Amino acid sequence: MLDARDLSLLRFGLIFVWLATAVASMSELQGKSLRLLTSAGIDDRTLAFALILGGAGSMPHSG
Repeated sequence: MLDARDLSLLRFGLIFVWLATAVASMSELQGKSLRLLTSAGIDDRTLAFALILGGAGSMPHSG
């Protein structure tokens, strides 16, 4: 069983990974992120930007 300190550390790790992913998505908005979505068949740039921004802005929550 995990104690409160372990859970806090795991939560911090999850938030750190989420923030790092958001920063990477935003820094690659015109680069790799857009190319990835284009290669997946999403040719509408407005939709692609909305998906990237939405993914970067979706905050994980604990239940």
